[in-house]
Amino acid sequence: MVLIACYISFPFFKIKYFESLTSLKLIYHNFFIPIVLLSAIGSIIVYVKYLRQLNPKTNSKVKVVFQDLFTTVTLTGIVSAILVGMTVSTIVTTNAYCGQSKDVLVVGTVVDYSESTTKWGRLRHRIKFISSYDKKLKDFEVYRKYEIGEEFKKDMKMGTWGQLYSID
Repeated sequence: MVLIACYISFPFFKIKYFESLTSLKLIYHNFFIPIVLLSAIGSIIVYVKYLRQLNPKTNSKVKVVFQDLFTTVTLTGIVSAILVGMTVSTIVTTNAYCGQSKDVLVVGTVVDYSESTTKWGRLRHRIKFISSYDKKLKDFEVYRKYEIGEEFKKDMKMGTWGQLYSID
């Protein structure tokens, strides 16, 4: 589990700017159904072979069916969430480190700013702006406060998956 956590968190520590929402859209449009199906099949197999025998014995067939259904649905959800996290990490990492990257100057006027605090007390800044190179709304996590109307300007790269990123 520690290795999986390190794998999922790698791009968040190593790559300063990247488009996480486009990765999530890519996953939900192309990979979500296969991930859930794979998780469901794996969860059912593991539950029936190994975990079902750990359930307390009962004479109620309704209780047995409920235990089976609840456990497989819960396992499927947990495994799916882990696989989605690993897929996001894989897309962001391969976008930045595999293949050729194209240099892009991203310029845009900030149209929305929000800040939030993580449960560990870290202040996160998010901005939304319309990019100058493709005229699409971008949503980035940034490392300082921006005012609405302020210009965001950053030399970035477009990677293998067509997503913007910047390591520095």
